[in-house]
Amino acid sequence: ADTNSELRTVPIMRMSTMTEEGVQEVKIEACERLLGHRVTEKMRTKKVDGILNRLHVSMPSPRDGRSRPPVLPPQVVAKKEKQLQRETRKRKLEREIEVELGDDYVLDLKKNYTDIPEEERYDPIPEFWEGHNIADYIDPEIFEKLAQLEKEEELREQGGMYEAPKIEYDETMREIRQLAVQIRNKKAVLKDESRLVKQSTKPVMPRNTRAREKTRSTKKLRDEMEQLALRHRFDTPGVRAVPRGHSAPDEVEGGIKHIPPEPDSGAILSAMLAAILAFVESTLTYMIQSSNQLPIMYYT
Repeated sequence: ADTNSELRTVPIMRMSTMTEEGVQEVKIEACERLLGHRVTEKMRTKKVDGILNRLHVSMPSPRDGRSRPPVLPPQVVAKKEKQLQRETRKRKLEREIEVELGDDYVLDLKKNYTDIPEEERYDPIPEFWEGHNIADYIDPEIFEKLAQLEKEEELREQGGMYEAPKIEYDETMREIRQLAVQIRNKKAVLKDESRLVKQSTKPVMPRNTRAREKTRSTKKLRDEMEQLALRHRFDTPGVRAVPRGHSAPDEVEGGIKHIPPEPDSGAILSAMLAAILAFVESTLTYMIQSSNQLPIMYYT
């Protein structure tokens, strides 16, 4: 009943978020009221009767006049003092310092490295190579260790540790190895011959072949064609004469009868034969020149 009456009363407290006055007191009061409300709600349940007999709250009373304050280790005390100093100190931002100094401002990223001594704070950073710090591999005894390793290596070489073992073959193994060498050589020769045959795509002429004599000429062809033309004109068998049809009426000019001349078949045939001979002569000349320019390969 007392707890409910306390919850019904709403206290009025003063606080300010600008000056942070009374903020903590309001938090504490709200937490206490919420805790009291939760305890009251739990006390109304039926399970409380089985729990109350196991709970006992005792208040200690002084037994003598000696003071017994809480004991805190010195490390905890020093840590709390540092934390209190950090909370009370307001750190000035780098932007505020830049505005105050103006043109005289110089950015210094190492001035807050207070854990490093002043004389070592601005030392150059050791060089790095492929992501490894060279300073991590510095060993003052590296030359002595190197000399010791070289001495051990020399002793191993003298002892024949790196020499290839000598293999002794019997007579059968020697014959097999010699036969294998001959087979490899033969395969290499066959491979080279096959490659040469595939590359040689031009015609091959043996050395013992004689050159053919030129039995054809334009003069001989002209004589043969003339003989064939005369034979066709006079001695062609199976040719039958065609009877002449009705003639066209004769044309008269100025009282004189004009008779058109008959075409000379011999002249026409001679002109056609000359044209054919000229064409054949030019064709043969081109073929002879082309045949003389063809390359001739000899097999060696």
